[in-house]
Amino acid sequence: MGLNSGAHSEKEIEARAMEKLKLLSVDEHATKPASKLSGGEQQRVAVARALINDPKVILADEPTGSLDQDTSAEIGQLLLEISAGQTVTLIAVTHSREYAKLFNQQLEMLPGGNLSSLKL
Repeated sequence: MGLNSGAHSEKEIEARAMEKLKLLSVDEHATKPASKLSGGEQQRVAVARALINDPKVILADEPTGSLDQDTSAEIGQLLLEISAGQTVTLIAVTHSREYAKLFNQQLEMLPGGNLSSLKL
């Protein structure tokens, strides 16, 4: 099901997109190509895209992995704030123990694919 399906007009879709971009402080970049955005800005746009349909769950695979330390912390915190503020369940896969510490619950994948509760 795409954004343009159902009863949503093009104007409604654009308004929702701009709302999410504004929430993530990248609305001034709405018409720029991705190649003109910094890594942090690209990541914020990706988060906005993930939020546009008001999901109940966000699955984030290394959401901060390719960013510098400061931008990584900023995006990581932003994802957590959004998930708390909009009652969205955020499930993130990360190699960063620092980022993992910010979550209410951490699981570690063990050899063989088993999961174990992790205390950080």
